[in-house]
Amino acid sequence: NVLFDVACKAGKFTLAEMIYKEMLTRGFEFDRYHHVSMIFYHGLMRNGDAARAAYKALVEADEIVDTVVLNAMISALIRSHEANAAENIYERMKRSHLERSGAKLPPKDFRARRKITKTLKMMTVIAKIDKTKREELQRRSIIAPDLHTFEILLHHFAVQAGELDKTAKFLEEMTWFDIAPHNALFVPLLKAFACHGGIRYTRWTESRLEVVWKSLIGALDDKEEDVYISKWLVLWAIRAFAKCSGKSRTVEVWEEIKQKWDPGEADMDFAMGHLRVILESQDMAERKHDWVLGSL
Repeated sequence: NVLFDVACKAGKFTLAEMIYKEMLTRGFEFDRYHHVSMIFYHGLMRNGDAARAAYKALVEADEIVDTVVLNAMISALIRSHEANAAENIYERMKRSHLERSGAKLPPKDFRARRKITKTLKMMTVIAKIDKTKREELQRRSIIAPDLHTFEILLHHFAVQAGELDKTAKFLEEMTWFDIAPHNALFVPLLKAFACHGGIRYTRWTESRLEVVWKSLIGALDDKEEDVYISKWLVLWAIRAFAKCSGKSRTVEVWEEIKQKWDPGEADMDFAMGHLRVILESQDMAERKHDWVLGSL
């Protein structure tokens, strides 16, 4: 399972297939880890139908479907250019959780997640022995969206597709599932502004970027556990402001970051190198001026 998973994530699909065939030859009985890896594998291959078949195989093996399995399906379908189908899974996760009385949210603690995984494996054994209990066990599983769900959705709908309305919807609905501010959400948001801002008629505007920035600074000042300054946060912050606001505001943002950041030499060189490129390029403020002149 580990070899197959690593081969998939390294993009070595021929090797992954070879390992899979070896598992079949040795007559191994696949567990939930392997079934989820197969869904992920077919997503990397951009084959939505094969990902659905892998999901069906998981269910037919009496494995219990939970948030981890559904996240794998969302990711696989997005990679397979089936974003609408992926969003439908999210909507079903949301609706099913909200309709359940006393439904639990996915734990944030690593040890708690490991404990749930062990419990799911035990539940699968019970379901295989007594088929009548599977439906009851499935009802008890946790299927609410978690941080990773929204991270996957934001990377597609914000960064790749630039759909602001859906991005705003996901950010609002995160609060329903007690998801706190996190770098995994701020980085793709800033990246989305860097990708889609600074363009005529765009909805990824300077004012909306300032709202995100204010929220980020507030989270840093409040010492939110999972919000911190990293080189990637800095990179997309300065690129976003360079694209949406121009050099002057970018420099102000950089000065604000420096007051809160204590990077190593390599990270500082990384950030300064990208800032230097930005400051040596054409100013976005000048480009906006050119657009106005061109429309007269």
